[in-house]
Amino acid sequence: MILFLTLQLGGKTGVFKSALDVLSALLATDESVTVVSGRGDKSDKLPPFLNGVDTGRVFLKHLPAVFNFSGMSFFKPVKTVFILVDFVVFFFRRLLLRSFMQPELILVNGLCSHDVWNSIEIKTDAPKVLIVRESPRHFLSPTASRDLDWALGVMAEYDHYVFVSSNCRDEWGSMDALKNIPCDYIPNCCEEEKARQLLENDKARSKHSLGLPSDRFLIMCIGSLQPRKGQDIVIENLAAIVQEIPQALVCFVGADPLCWKQDLEKKVEQSGLTGYVRFFLEQSCALEWIYAADALLLASRAEAMPRVVLEAMVLKTPVVAAEVDGVSELIEHERTGWLFSHENVGDMVSGLKAATSADLSSEIVQEASMTYWTQFSRKFLVERYCLALEKIKRVQGGD
Repeated sequence: MILFLTLQLGGKTGVFKSALDVLSALLATDESVTVVSGRGDKSDKLPPFLNGVDTGRVFLKHLPAVFNFSGMSFFKPVKTVFILVDFVVFFFRRLLLRSFMQPELILVNGLCSHDVWNSIEIKTDAPKVLIVRESPRHFLSPTASRDLDWALGVMAEYDHYVFVSSNCRDEWGSMDALKNIPCDYIPNCCEEEKARQLLENDKARSKHSLGLPSDRFLIMCIGSLQPRKGQDIVIENLAAIVQEIPQALVCFVGADPLCWKQDLEKKVEQSGLTGYVRFFLEQSCALEWIYAADALLLASRAEAMPRVVLEAMVLKTPVVAAEVDGVSELIEHERTGWLFSHENVGDMVSGLKAATSADLSSEIVQEASMTYWTQFSRKFLVERYCLALEKIKRVQGGD
């Protein structure tokens, strides 16, 4: 049995969307699969079919990654009793999981899901495999909840890694604490069926359905509002963008977990260019917004293997992206998109200007789409996981 641990199964963020992709790969093996989700509220649901494969042999268990004792008080006896009852239930559910699970392999979906493993920590000799979806820069941001030392300490507890980015693999692997731990490289894929359905629609109709203007050059920045995603970099260069593309409209699409939207809006107001920016929070389907875009702009300071870029490649939307971490594994400058460095953001504006050329963009997106289907499709992800997991089990068995 393969035990797959993830803080969340599916959802709006790339890490947890990718959990479903990994599960589809696990279903291609002959092993039974148990998924433990850190969503203790049982809001995760397992679809009856996943990419055409019956999920009937998957067992889904819910267990909070960290139990929350906040709210207990001598002055709130009823609430305190309920919290204690919940903890007793949590304790015995964890005990049952530990007692009955005898996995042959443990797979953890990213460093953000390590707490789920900590919450059960079964005593077993089965190999523990960590899917590394983060670059070291994820832990260097001032807003990061955990630092690089924490990440290195956690990674050292695992027997094997699956890196979604070869650039990140090489950077992590250069650190002394991780040098001798074996690894594989398996890049992400995206929701191909949804993308195919969208491609059957006219782009102008997609813009209309989202309430977007048809007479503006729509620049989409998809991702939660936070410094790591670099929305402030875009706003700081808004005047240069508007000067080159007077019909531009920059759309920031994503949740606001750090309550950063107000600061960003203030920056826009100070620029005097409020008519060139719109914010759209908590959208259910990022693919619809990417397809409606005239260009996808990714200004992130840290990314491992960004799904939004893969999604844009499939949806034939031009990509202008910061050359950080795994982005250059997806985008080749002026062949499948445009890259820029944070030291020379003038190239960001130049890339967006180039994307306004219909003929040039058409060539670029065709190359990008071909690159996706020949290197990053779900078919390759499934094959790579099957080979990697078989190798890990064979090595563990001493063959």
